[in-house]
Amino acid sequence: MKVLIPAAGRGTRLAALTGGKAKELYPLADLPMIAHALRELAAAGLHEVGVITSPVKGDLDRCLTGAGVPDDITAKGAAEFARLIEPFEFTFFTQEKPQGLADALMEGEAWVGEESFLLILPDGVVVPPGGSLPPLLEAHRNGGECVFALIEVGLQEAERYGNCGGVTLAAGTSRARRIETLQEKGPGSFQVTGESALRTFPRQILTPRFFQIAHELRRDHREGEFDDVPILRRLVAEGRVLGVPLAGRGFDVGNPVGHAAATEALMG
Repeated sequence: MKVLIPAAGRGTRLAALTGGKAKELYPLADLPMIAHALRELAAAGLHEVGVITSPVKGDLDRCLTGAGVPDDITAKGAAEFARLIEPFEFTFFTQEKPQGLADALMEGEAWVGEESFLLILPDGVVVPPGGSLPPLLEAHRNGGECVFALIEVGLQEAERYGNCGGVTLAAGTSRARRIETLQEKGPGSFQVTGESALRTFPRQILTPRFFQIAHELRRDHREGEFDDVPILRRLVAEGRVLGVPLAGRGFDVGNPVGHAAATEALMG
């Protein structure tokens, strides 16, 4: 299965730490942030990766093709990263302007072809990384549908996540269950009613139906960012999405609070 990693965003939530540089290269436990996503892929045997970057992120392209890591990565981390990227085959795409996640993914549509693909966002980090993807791949093989990783967010953790991705599931006891509703994107932090709530985590297997819907919605899109949430909500409404609990702890490291929490978990 091919993999798409969107990395063209501006990283505004983490700008206080990155100084405006590519957040995907910012250190996280002695490695560039994107290395942790690559660890997951390597553990699952997925090495064919399309990376969607922007015209101002040439350092990311060079880093992934073995030209070296930023100076703020330790020598030990640089050596580990060099070994990590060896088996990967990277293909690079450019999103000329930050026009939303769906717009970015469409840059890789022709490369993906008429096959399902894995979407993985590098500012979502899983600890430990080894077992996160196989349950999603298994659910897709068994059902042939889209599969979203899910995490349970407690009230005290809600501020680490954006206000989107909340789900409800069909009744049942199986590990993979149909997602019945998906929350619209809203302002502020994730809203938790009660002690905890389920939300998506940025590990998703998407079928070709994703791009079919994207083209349908794109025709009526007039201005602003072309986001993925309306497409995902359509997939859910069509009954095409399974939810699977994430194996491991998921962290949103695209903000300082989540980055600090993940660092503690990785170094502990």
